[in-house]
Amino acid sequence: MTVMNLLAIESQLHQRLDAMRADIIQLTQELVAFRSVNPRFMAEPESSEETEVQDYLEARLNELGLQLARWEKERRRPNLVALLPGSGGGRSLAFNGHIDVVPIGDRAGWDYDPWGSDIAAGKLYGRGSVDMKAGIAAFIAAAEAIIASNIALKGDLQLHIVVDEEAGGFAGTRDVIARGYRADGVIVAEPTSGRIDAAEGGLSWVRVTLRGRAAHAGWRFAQIYPQAEADAQNADGVNAIEKGVRFVQAAREFEREWAHSRHHPLMPPGITTINPGVIVGGVGLGEDGKPLVTSNPAMIPDVCVVDFDFKYLPTETFDEVREEFEAFVSAFAQTDPWLREHPPTVQ
Repeated sequence: MTVMNLLAIESQLHQRLDAMRADIIQLTQELVAFRSVNPRFMAEPESSEETEVQDYLEARLNELGLQLARWEKERRRPNLVALLPGSGGGRSLAFNGHIDVVPIGDRAGWDYDPWGSDIAAGKLYGRGSVDMKAGIAAFIAAAEAIIASNIALKGDLQLHIVVDEEAGGFAGTRDVIARGYRADGVIVAEPTSGRIDAAEGGLSWVRVTLRGRAAHAGWRFAQIYPQAEADAQNADGVNAIEKGVRFVQAAREFEREWAHSRHHPLMPPGITTINPGVIVGGVGLGEDGKPLVTSNPAMIPDVCVVDFDFKYLPTETFDEVREEFEAFVSAFAQTDPWLREHPPTVQ
């Protein structure tokens, strides 16, 4: 095929997609209306509408005559793969997108209904509209335009519409790959502010647990102003939250040094962030790794748990960066007499 032919096909597709603009917007709105919150973040996981949005998309893709596969790695969490077979002899391409979204948080903080798909001043508002139901609508529209234009592809085109991206993709993209759905190239329709990101780093969630010694807050004064031997005997509590606050501050400085010393030519500077996303303090450590008591400020807490979102470069392995992070945690512990004897743990 000549360059002129390719340019003609590209122009044809652009014209068709321009004509489909209203339909693409409507598809995005319809997808946003589904409350497909990742059930891992829900008090009532069964109320997630991941199944319903996949039912809707399966019906739409079936009308296009695509070859469909659907399965559940976890109950009520279906993945959907659609295939437009090529004639052979060409490279294959996969579009990848996820239908799960994060919770809406405080409803009062929304100017628009998070599930309403309202359009105002040229923008569409709603949870998941950018991340990433608009991306799914875009690549479904691309497939529809190719089919409607009677363009014969040599390589296969795959659409991977998955769950669980917001929690690591174990039940989603990871399982799609494990089942053999692979391609020579992939376009992940995540929002990048119009920039093409040709590389992606690694991500892990890291939990650091700091332990103190529980006591009654009524004796805290004796820790600050020792007045008598009797008071001193009761002033043996060690506040794990205070240790945790100091640790988060130290982690911020470590993150800054980390970002300045690591670079990748295809990724934004400073992409190697270490975000403290969850911090929980209290008394006692439960089987879930979190404090048993988190509602009584009259107790000196003996547990502080900090969960980090930990990003690293595509040229690094998690084993490498974990070793460096654990060395930082160990070095931090050496700065504190209590933590020196009771070092934090890393998961």
